[in-house]
Amino acid sequence: MSFLAPFYFLAAAAIALPILFHLIQRKPRGEQIFSSLMFLSPSPPKMVRRSRLDQWLLLLLRALALLAIAFAFMRPFFRSADTMESGALGRQRLILVDTSASMQRTGVWEQAQTLVETAIGESTPQDLVAIYKFDSTLLPVVSFEAIQETPPAERPNLLRKAIADLKPSWNVTDMGRGIATAAETLQAAVNGQNDEESIGGEIILISDFAGAVNLSRLEDYDWPQSVRVVSRVIDSVTQSNATLTPLAGLNNNEDNEIGLQLLLTNSPTSEVTQFQLQFLDSNAQVLPSNITPYQVTAGERRVIRLVDLPAQATSIQLGGDSDPSDNRVYFAAPKKRPTFVWLLQESTESNETQLGFFVERIPLGSSTLEVLFKRITSADMTTPPDPKEVALIIADGSIEENAAQALRSYADQGGKVVLALDQPITDSNKSRTELALKKILANDEIQLSEAAIRDYAMWSRINFKHPIFAPFADARFNDFTKVRTWRHRNITLPQSVDSPLAAYDDGTIAIQEIQTGDGRIWLLASGWQPVESQLALSTKFVPLLLGIFKFSGEVVQIPASLYAGDTLPVQPDTRCVSPDDNEISPNNSQAWELTKPGIYQLQVGAESKPIAVNIAPRELELSKLDPDRLEQLGVTTGALPTAELVRDQQRLMRNTELEKQQQVWRWCILIAVIFIAVETVWSSLSATRSAPAT
Repeated sequence: MSFLAPFYFLAAAAIALPILFHLIQRKPRGEQIFSSLMFLSPSPPKMVRRSRLDQWLLLLLRALALLAIAFAFMRPFFRSADTMESGALGRQRLILVDTSASMQRTGVWEQAQTLVETAIGESTPQDLVAIYKFDSTLLPVVSFEAIQETPPAERPNLLRKAIADLKPSWNVTDMGRGIATAAETLQAAVNGQNDEESIGGEIILISDFAGAVNLSRLEDYDWPQSVRVVSRVIDSVTQSNATLTPLAGLNNNEDNEIGLQLLLTNSPTSEVTQFQLQFLDSNAQVLPSNITPYQVTAGERRVIRLVDLPAQATSIQLGGDSDPSDNRVYFAAPKKRPTFVWLLQESTESNETQLGFFVERIPLGSSTLEVLFKRITSADMTTPPDPKEVALIIADGSIEENAAQALRSYADQGGKVVLALDQPITDSNKSRTELALKKILANDEIQLSEAAIRDYAMWSRINFKHPIFAPFADARFNDFTKVRTWRHRNITLPQSVDSPLAAYDDGTIAIQEIQTGDGRIWLLASGWQPVESQLALSTKFVPLLLGIFKFSGEVVQIPASLYAGDTLPVQPDTRCVSPDDNEISPNNSQAWELTKPGIYQLQVGAESKPIAVNIAPRELELSKLDPDRLEQLGVTTGALPTAELVRDQQRLMRNTELEKQQQVWRWCILIAVIFIAVETVWSSLSATRSAPAT
């Protein structure tokens, strides 16, 4: 027999009360009053012997009643063999290691490995321990499934070997997502264990909590009650630390201005205030430069603007800082490459009556592109040019049949052609122009005629979703009513041709796009010279021609800023080479994964385009997150109770359940009531027998 409240046995001391009452001297029974003694003073009888017990059975009944009541308060119960303790209690522990770019700082990863080793060493043989890593995503290092398949004696060595081989990445961290996913993984492991042998789940979060930590995933997350988080913060080894962060796009596309904008940040505890900047080439060799040192006091920031970049430079490095892991910024130095725009027209004049007069004045070039204009005639178009050398051909309405066939072949190979019918259709040139147009468009159903315009025509029904008209989609810029056309041609195309990009107010074609092969042909029903329309003199002309010149169809544009961990969609016939000269294979999503900072190369045949990839600026923040923020978001923090404490709690719960089921205390109360009833009857009988006869 066991007792749920054994301390109530002290109540059995109340048995002494009836014994005491029985030993108290009482007045003799049976008094006889004599009248002759009424004038004498009473005198108590003199005791000649000790008090003795004369009602043993009555005393025993009263003592047993008190003892039964005491037993009832002790809540007794009987144990059985199936309620005995079995098995050993253990925890499901998930060691969650931060492997983001901030862990690359000097001495941080070594501390992380030490903390993982400590977590492994403090685990008991009954614990189920797994290791997971996280940066932008959660990945297993040693999963729960793998650890369960390993013999218990070999599990510590497996965990230690895995953490010794693990290295931090350069990716950005998403701590909220990592913790939430780890909690779900751990909850599944806890649910797979026997409730009688599991204490619960415990996440050992090992991180430096540095940078702009993202916890948005935890804001609306319903945290599982059986999982707790124990934070173990890694302190920075170096107190003097500065970071160099890019502020603007470092992949110089054609619209980007040459130059660098950098942010130099000094830590609040830094003892160093003077820093130097050095340009490095692709072999990490320092290049000569005249950059003056920069003074930045502790806890301050400074924006640095650099314009004159050495031609061989691929990165810039911060000198004077004790922690070199966050002091290098890569950039893709722009390289001028020439390309041609051919102006196909029969006239050699250069005045406002010619299409090329206005095109040559458009700044089509950029920091990475030098555009050269070349005037040619139909006689020069004996063979189609290479689209890699000639980016655009603009032809007027005087095109000949042989040149039309060459333009068609050029477009099939990926070239871009703008054909503006700027010559009025007359009986003398109608058949020639139609024949040339049929050759270019490879369609014999085309018909041309001169439009009859009373005053002027205007563009309407413009497709602002098309890339060349997309810059005008905003309501502030989509008004083309001031672009008036004085004369234009009526172009009749087969019904199978797509709708025009723009039409005149009478419904006829203004601009028609035809896709052929890998290229495009834009057919305009009018010229843009002042004699034809007001287009060349309007504010719409330059953006429209720039859109046509830079139109790239399905080619993927390179983002101005790329960071480690980003992906780049695979481009046709293109190879992506990593900074260590290894070709990158596409992932399942048909994208290249940029896993580390440096200069990548996109290679198309013999040409190569450099791409700069840097550490995400949020990983370079010197501030730290307070671990208490996790508790504010509803995360249960703190270590799990010890196995001994849990065992005591389980034992108490089991005993309480047994006591509730058996309810032995009711029998004790019933026995006490019986003893009291017998004692009452016996006491009454004893008093009757001892009463004097009258």
